[in-house]
Amino acid sequence: MATDSEARKAMAQRAIDRAAARGVPIDQDPAFLALLDEWGQGQIEFKELRASDTWTFWRSRPPSGEAVGGAG
Repeated sequence: MATDSEARKAMAQRAIDRAAARGVPIDQDPAFLALLDEWGQGQIEFKELRASDTWTFWRSRPPSGEAVGGAG
């Protein structure tokens, strides 16, 4: 099912908002925003976005205030 660019932009904004609520500032990463923009314009597929190193970096970050690696 094809998704138009306006719907993709809305989805991207919701993802940015959810990340911000978790304390993960993806909206401050120009590389990630560029990927979201490419996806929003239909230039890349979502699987390409998810396969990027930038996606992996942000998905692996704990929310602000949480320690990396748990209790030590």
